[in-house]
Amino acid sequence: MQHCILEAQLQAERAATADPATTWYISDRSGLDPIVYAQLYVGEEAAGGMLASAAWKELEERMKAGIVFLCEAGVEWLVDDGTRLIPLDEADWMRVDVAFRRLLEAQGIEYTVIAKTVEDLQERVELVQRTMAAAER
Repeated sequence: MQHCILEAQLQAERAATADPATTWYISDRSGLDPIVYAQLYVGEEAAGGMLASAAWKELEERMKAGIVFLCEAGVEWLVDDGTRLIPLDEADWMRVDVAFRRLLEAQGIEYTVIAKTVEDLQERVELVQRTMAAAER
């Protein structure tokens, strides 16, 4: 299933940039998501296979060229949308958080953390805007 999600992410990103006039897009998922879940729930071998795939290589380049935000684990404003796997408790949240950070760092992908203490939506928007403005310089 995680391989299918990786491929679907690649297709979605390709579609988002199919029009030459499109210079950017926002995605609330990344190619790294299914790899993290494969690592946590299937094993290192499954994650390693996905990291070696052509789909991940393309998605990795997109992530490295983009601006990546990581929402810190345990945020109260993330609610179950019926699609994502929502960790059951604090320990489970931390396993997911640590796995994302480790894989981002191992792949050399820069990221900005949106701290769980930033509960106000406008503050989160301003953090994203500041980060994007800084990246344009």
